[in-house]
Amino acid sequence: MLFFSCKVSGRYAGRTNLEKVFEKSRREAESAICKINEALCDELDEGRCAFIYSGTPGAWHVAVAFNAKENFSAQRLKKFLEVPFKIKAGMDNISVTDIQEITAKDFGKAIGRADDLDFLGNRRVYDVSVDYFRNFTFKVREEMQDKTRLSKKKVQARAREILADQTLLDEIERIFSDENVTRFHGHPVHYKIIAESQEAAMVIVRLLAEALYSRGRLLGRRISLVSEIGESCYDESDMEAVFDQAAGTTLAIELRGSNEEHGNYASAFEQVTQFISRLVKKHHRDVLCVFIERTDNPGFTPSLMSKVEEDIDIIEIYEGAGDRRRSGILAPPCEKRGLSGYGRCGNQGGNQREEFLHRIDPPSHFQQILQGRIEK
Repeated sequence: MLFFSCKVSGRYAGRTNLEKVFEKSRREAESAICKINEALCDELDEGRCAFIYSGTPGAWHVAVAFNAKENFSAQRLKKFLEVPFKIKAGMDNISVTDIQEITAKDFGKAIGRADDLDFLGNRRVYDVSVDYFRNFTFKVREEMQDKTRLSKKKVQARAREILADQTLLDEIERIFSDENVTRFHGHPVHYKIIAESQEAAMVIVRLLAEALYSRGRLLGRRISLVSEIGESCYDESDMEAVFDQAAGTTLAIELRGSNEEHGNYASAFEQVTQFISRLVKKHHRDVLCVFIERTDNPGFTPSLMSKVEEDIDIIEIYEGAGDRRRSGILAPPCEKRGLSGYGRCGNQGGNQREEFLHRIDPPSHFQQILQGRIEK
């Protein structure tokens, strides 16, 4: 799934429908918004759903989930949203603006906000499972890449900045080769990154994702990192949901295991490797899988690789001479950046997230509309 937020604006002829409803009572307003959200979620079986989570009658903030196979576009999104808002809200001259890709975690926050405001009469939105961030058998961290598409020269320049290994330089050449398609047709190859630390590995993951996105070989800018995988992480519905929602995006998996004492990794993680290998084989066409092998602790890498290499092609990328030294400068962990996983070190990702969270925790004006001027 690809997740987005956007603003739906329009006008109401003769101050009808929702504008009048909002002047009457909060309960009627909630009911009217629920009907719009029900109509927006009716297409969930087709791989898309949306719901209002904030805003005012003339400018609604909407969260959207789109099947990654649907070739998302602003025009397709507007067509999807137009009918429910026209029929259920009585809107015309509808415009869809401020479209931005968001993380699965923030999509979940939008669900929580809409639920708090009693906007979700249709509970089907919860079928889009993104409630896996508190699982105790593994950890998930997300970040968003910058939306700028880079040229081959810029990607190569960034690779030189980190003194990249020749394996990475060769792969950049292949990605930008004229012989390769420049649109998404599934992933013909996946990657294994061999590095001393998670941070150094993620520098390489980001660079590969930027190159593939720039060439149209990735649909979304979201990168999910799964780490600290424990011995009991098998038959986990949350892990299945991680793979489901990663379609069209990048999923990095660190294979060193959790911080517990594991003894013999091959036996301790046998059920885990069988489980993850099944998920990789099921999703490898839609999800770019990047396996991280730590040189200080390979963990269950050999066991998992022996299972997945029969079904997918894996290119090995080694940490370069400069990755270890510069990883903390170029791309420190999301928590240190203070962006909760948004973007690189620039301002664009941070500004997007700040704006999104402003909608999740709206200003007092919206609270007055829902709780002050409108009484139950």
